[in-house]
Amino acid sequence: MACLKLQAIHEARLFEEERRLQGQDSGIAKDIADEIVSFSHTVLKDVRRLEALYEKVIQFCFTRYVGAPWVKEGDDSMALKDTRAALESAFPISGLRSLFGLTPRERFRHLEELSCIVLGIRIFNSLVGSGTALCLPDPKNLLTLHSPDLPLSIEQEIEEGEKQIQELVKILLHSPVLLAKAGSETAEQDLALISAQHIYMTQLNAYRRALLTAFLHTRHHLKEAVSECSSEIVGVGEQLNSQPYTSRDDVFPKFSRIAVSYRKAFQENEKLCSLNCLVAFLASLAGEHTLDVASNVESACRRVHGIFASVGQGDQEECRGVRSAENAEKERDDSEVERPDGEPPREFDGKFELGGNCAWCLAKYAALVPADRSIAAISYGGDAYAFSTLRGAKEFAQHPDRLLSDIRQQIRRQPALIHLLNLDRLYPRSSLRNILKLQRNIATRLKQETPRFGKDTATADQLFLSLHEPRNADAAVMTPVHFETLERDTSYHWNEWELRRRALKIADILNRTTRSSQTKSSHCRMEQETQVYPLKEKEQNTMKSKGTSAIRTKKYITGLRGKTNTKAETVKVELDL
Repeated sequence: MACLKLQAIHEARLFEEERRLQGQDSGIAKDIADEIVSFSHTVLKDVRRLEALYEKVIQFCFTRYVGAPWVKEGDDSMALKDTRAALESAFPISGLRSLFGLTPRERFRHLEELSCIVLGIRIFNSLVGSGTALCLPDPKNLLTLHSPDLPLSIEQEIEEGEKQIQELVKILLHSPVLLAKAGSETAEQDLALISAQHIYMTQLNAYRRALLTAFLHTRHHLKEAVSECSSEIVGVGEQLNSQPYTSRDDVFPKFSRIAVSYRKAFQENEKLCSLNCLVAFLASLAGEHTLDVASNVESACRRVHGIFASVGQGDQEECRGVRSAENAEKERDDSEVERPDGEPPREFDGKFELGGNCAWCLAKYAALVPADRSIAAISYGGDAYAFSTLRGAKEFAQHPDRLLSDIRQQIRRQPALIHLLNLDRLYPRSSLRNILKLQRNIATRLKQETPRFGKDTATADQLFLSLHEPRNADAAVMTPVHFETLERDTSYHWNEWELRRRALKIADILNRTTRSSQTKSSHCRMEQETQVYPLKEKEQNTMKSKGTSAIRTKKYITGLRGKTNTKAETVKVELDL
């Protein structure tokens, strides 16, 4: 529980510091920029509206950095005066005509660049001493605000913590022999207390290392930003002194770089101040924990050492020889380790499972022992596992499922290992990050929905359940046949048999073929589904049929041409077909 408390408090405080650093930008400036971008070309025809638009631009350049770290309370009027003077020298009111020739997105970018140029002019005038109303702080003074001894003190705390962790690891590695000889409930309780303290110290040292790394990187970035800002200011001063007339295209980009480096320097300084607060807060948490459990852990360690001293000489040699025998096996050819299930080695991406700790030591002794990179890692189930001994690698290769089951048992006993070993994807419901994220989402949504819900607790409970992270559904769970929605879809059919009939009908139409037609009347019937109907009174139709026809009578007229007798006669012919 102590480690879980440490993780929850530290992660919550870390999130608060990050949100505080991200909330320094003023949201008022964005609203003013949206108003400026939305103005139409008709503003150019009215002088008063044009002057009002120029005042909006001044307000944007002023409020853009009103929440900056270098701004102090009570300097608003002087800062506004400086902003107006710098903007009039860089962007007069006549320049608004060129602003309306751009697209809305280009207008916004132009305003952002203009605010950087105005800030750069203010910084240059303030640091050079050109008679500005407000003196901005020199970024060089930021380097002297932080003590250089803080990283050294953190390194000393890390070294002391490593020594304590090594002592606790030695006790945990000898725990099977001690339990076999002592076999008392007191020994089991002592080992459980030592294991919890071991996990707590490991997590505490991990936080210390992360803060130390962030502190060193941030301080390096601060030095780079201060150096860049100073060099840009010196370069602009030399250019203005050497040339009586300077083009805006040459000097404005330099003013913009001055503003960017100046702002970056103060942002890095704010990060350093936040890291100092986190270091002090972490030290206070560690001090409270030491006062609470230090005496109990020391007593447990003394009792365990007493049990170890009371066992026979042979048992002591057995305990001491565990590590030495395993280290001797490292000198052998580690090609003897066979991969489980004949799985071929995959391309390694440099990330080990369990945070790079030995999987065998965690499964057997609940100890977090850094893995030895000289021993071949084993890939199983898509994850790479590292080991500190060749014996552990061989046992994992022979029985991987059994050791992974033991690791899961250890994680159930110590849930703090989920966050420490970065196993959130395997235990989403027990993940500290997911729990804190859910808590923040609930607080935000309740704050937004409270005016609408009022005192309706049932609706609030329903909102709480709806904000849970999505989970994998069990195989026995089925979705409803018909979903009830607010918008009705008239083309939706809930009956699957009706859908099947429609599908068969469509498939039958697709398989039909159109026969060739010889007459116009039959051609008009081509669009029908069927053109020929079988005879219903007959059981079977054949392709061959026989029948009789009536006698056909033909009449011919003769004697009209080529004869002397021109009298016409009719000849009747009967054809029996």
